[in-house]
Amino acid sequence: YYFVFLCFIYIFSVVGNTLVMIVIILDRMLRSPKYIAVFNLAFTDLLSSSALVPKVVDIFLFNHYYISYNICLTFMFFCLTLISMQAFNLVVLSFDRVMAIMYPLHYQMRVTQKLILSLIAFGIILILIAVGLLTRLSFCKSVVIQSYYCDHGPMYHLGFNDVTPNRAIA
Repeated sequence: YYFVFLCFIYIFSVVGNTLVMIVIILDRMLRSPKYIAVFNLAFTDLLSSSALVPKVVDIFLFNHYYISYNICLTFMFFCLTLISMQAFNLVVLSFDRVMAIMYPLHYQMRVTQKLILSLIAFGIILILIAVGLLTRLSFCKSVVIQSYYCDHGPMYHLGFNDVTPNRAIA
């Protein structure tokens, strides 16, 4: 039942987000900074569901409840980046609406495509730093994580050196 439910949700997510992206690409009236953030939100939602659902399906079909260190870092990078990008996109859209309400006459000059894209890039840089700090950990135990979802917590338990910078970022 879980497999059918996940497949239905995944197909619905792919079709819905693809339609949003196609409409924004095809309609020239939707080329404003706000719709760049909406396009990026649909794109990151499509990619994040594509990053998460295959591993969950793998768990349900083949009972693989472990993940190796290198795959964990890759999985963590994509999941954290895409989920954080969704959060930053919502912040950017909120900022866009606040600027449109508070400064309606200056909105076109203050909210530019360059500003929106730089705010989106800022989110990627923060996640690169967080995942990059995990690569400095040393391991004396097995590098197989007994979890299907790779997060900072299971990685801390495997490392034996100081994890204070990692906890400060996470």
